[in-house]
Amino acid sequence: LNKLSKSLTFLNLYNIYPGPITMSLYIAEVEVGKIYQGKVIRITNFGAFVEVLPGKEGLVHISQLANYHVRKVEDILKEGDKVLVKVMEIDEQGRINLSRKAALTDKG
Repeated sequence: LNKLSKSLTFLNLYNIYPGPITMSLYIAEVEVGKIYQGKVIRITNFGAFVEVLPGKEGLVHISQLANYHVRKVEDILKEGDKVLVKVMEIDEQGRINLSRKAALTDKG
């Protein structure tokens, strides 16, 4: 990373985690079964892509948005929304499958 990239990464981490910055934040990995507060970065007709850690995004399929039938993703989420999601799976290709429905159920 060049000096500017390091500064931007630090500022990004500071916005998410305003506590002391440690090296562990730079190497944080997404964990299956854990609940994260993420940010919706893109909406599609089949779901929403949510960034759960800096540079780590996953898909919340439309069927995993709520405990009821959702006709349009935009009925529940919009770009920029903060959303609780649970990591359900990380497949062989490294794709992260998320569920808002499971996160809401677990948080009760």
